[in-house]
Amino acid sequence: MKANELMLGDWLQHASGKCFQITRLDMWIDGSVHFACGHPHLWEYNNKFTPIPLTAEILERNGFEKCRIEEIEYIGWRLNEDFSLELNDVDTLTWNEDVAIHYVHELQHALRLCKIEKEIEL
Repeated sequence: MKANELMLGDWLQHASGKCFQITRLDMWIDGSVHFACGHPHLWEYNNKFTPIPLTAEILERNGFEKCRIEEIEYIGWRLNEDFSLELNDVDTLTWNEDVAIHYVHELQHALRLCKIEKEIEL
């Protein structure tokens, strides 16, 4: 996980086990990007943050339903008619056929790209 691949509002997990949303992103003069979570700010270079694995429980809590579409042998999770995730042959969720989604913040990015305003609950 690289700081320059994150966005405000993304969910991450701190080494303490507590989950935080990114509240600040700073780009430094050398081009590096640093992020902070929570308030008061916990900066990523002083604390250990990791991505949160996307689970069936998180998907269900956020309105996704497990689905199967017979005509194309599709198994996955559907939020609505415009957004769904497919479970591929190696048990990886994919969006738009080739974008793997392993973590909550990746799901958040895909939803934003589709202009779906949805706050993710953990």
